[in-house]
Amino acid sequence: MKLLLLGYSHIARRKLLPLIADGSLNLNIDVASETRVESIDKNPVFDHVFLNYEMALEKTHAEIVYISTINSKHAELILECLKRGFHVLVDKPVMLDQEQLETAINLASAKNLCLSEVIVWQHHAQISMIKDFVNENNIKIDHIRAVFGFPPLPASNFRWDRKLGGGVFNDLAPYAVSMTNYFFGNEKMISSSVMASDWDNNFARALLLNMQLKNLSTSNFYFSFNMPYTNYLELYSDEAHISLSRVFTIPHDYQNEISIRYKDGTQKRHMAKTDNTFKNYFADLLEKLNHGNYQLENEQLFKNQFMFNQLKSQCND
Repeated sequence: MKLLLLGYSHIARRKLLPLIADGSLNLNIDVASETRVESIDKNPVFDHVFLNYEMALEKTHAEIVYISTINSKHAELILECLKRGFHVLVDKPVMLDQEQLETAINLASAKNLCLSEVIVWQHHAQISMIKDFVNENNIKIDHIRAVFGFPPLPASNFRWDRKLGGGVFNDLAPYAVSMTNYFFGNEKMISSSVMASDWDNNFARALLLNMQLKNLSTSNFYFSFNMPYTNYLELYSDEAHISLSRVFTIPHDYQNEISIRYKDGTQKRHMAKTDNTFKNYFADLLEKLNHGNYQLENEQLFKNQFMFNQLKSQCND
């Protein structure tokens, strides 16, 4: 299959293109960028380089479009790609407006197209190990607690600009939503609170999210653009406490430790094998596209985005 990359983003350059260059993904690729043409021309992985998005959508022979632009461009590009008959992958957050999201979902359904959010943390062996442990021991997870933060990004990064769809909520709340739905099986959210904090010149650099679901499970997330690098997850149940670091982003060559502490005070540590979340996400999605069984991607995206927009309506940022 062939993919058209809209936007020569840092994450695509760092995570996707090396997988295509070394043959890990059997995927041909075109690219369109309106700002980085000189650096693109030096990359031999691309079949064709386009100078603007409209020309690319008109001339590419790709079946899939990966939208990796600033957030404020997502909605317009998603709708245009779906109208033209492309399967669409898009960086988080997919859309910032619920009505536009519903339009996109309905359009994808009507044209039998895939619409998928590129959130990849769960496509890792460490998460499979946790799920297997939970299922094999009939454990009911009652509470999620997670923290993800990092030092300030460069001032030029679009995440500092609300007009471009930036902000800590738009950038990191999709992790809270996807993780809550993943571990709690898409239960309906019955209550929540969202508090932006660490204000600087009317810009919130931190966010606290709390959710309670219909089955009375709860989740708590703290995100920050202004702290030492922190990245961990804790899962609580009556039977065990599970914890690990490097859950949201993890290098492909990093072997992580999962700690499980039991009621009787004993603790076991398990090493997860190294893995590549981007490779696994794309390989899984390409298989679904090849077999035409990608409808669950659309359904999950809608559930995640619906919860995202519910939470966003409460955000004071």
